[in-house]
Amino acid sequence: MVQQKLDHLSPPESASLILIDLDPSQYIEKDDQVTSLVDTEYVVFGPAAFDFIALEYLLTKETAHDVQLGYEEICPLPRQLHEVGECYRFVSLLLDIHGSWDIQKWMNHPTFFHSK
Repeated sequence: MVQQKLDHLSPPESASLILIDLDPSQYIEKDDQVTSLVDTEYVVFGPAAFDFIALEYLLTKETAHDVQLGYEEICPLPRQLHEVGECYRFVSLLLDIHGSWDIQKWMNHPTFFHSK
């Protein structure tokens, strides 16, 4: 079912660097400011929407809202988040980006980011 949806997705409008194994331990902070990024061996070039799908598993609704507000100060969220969400979630599960999860729990995780 996901393969059929993937076959019908529109091509991404742009691409960016994506940290596939994104995790809070990859950042160094000083005085509540992120100062460094470490552990970047799993960086790929792909649609920015993929990063937002992966972030939903690391953030709460409130922190996701803060991330979205900060991101939107620079540029809008990717428009196609809703369109690609289910497919990118499935690919993320296959890549095992946040460890092993039950497929139903993974696919039914709350959606926090909403493009305007």
